[in-house]
Formats: sequence, structure tokens, C-alpha cells
Amino acid sequence: MVEGMYLLVKPTGRYWRMDYRFASKRKTMALGVYSTVSLKRARERREEARRLLAERIDPGEHRKVNKAMAASIATNSFE
Repeated sequence: MVEGMYLLVKPTGRYWRMDYRFASKRKTMALGVYSTVSLKRARERREEARRLLAERIDPGEHRKVNKAMAASIATNSFE
């Protein structure tokens, strides 16, 4: 399966998605909402995910870890 980007159209909205395989499993990653993420930005996010896949890193898990770290830093910051 070729890792591909597509626009998912639902009654609730349109969403950029990317299908990929990691560890012999098919996965789907959200790239953004059509109205707020341009085609150019969606393609940039797809290329970033492909770079991670080339390094044998699951882009979905990578995103989750980064999001958790950012939340932890925000929670633990002192002002």
C-alpha cells in the first residue's frame, strides 16, 4: 500500500487524512481540518510523517508523545 494523503468528506466536515503502514499494520493519521489547513500545509505534514516512517518511527505515536510532553511542560511551568 502506498502511503497516501486524501480528503475525507463527511456531513460534519472535510478532513485531511494519511494512510500508512507501520509494523505491518494499516494506520490512519489526521493531518488537519480542510478549512483551517491548506493543501500546502497538509502536504508538508505528510512529508514530515514520511520522514519519520523512513527512520522507522510511527508518526502517530510520535505525535502523541510530543503532545503529552507539551501538556506536561505547560502543566509544570511556574509563572
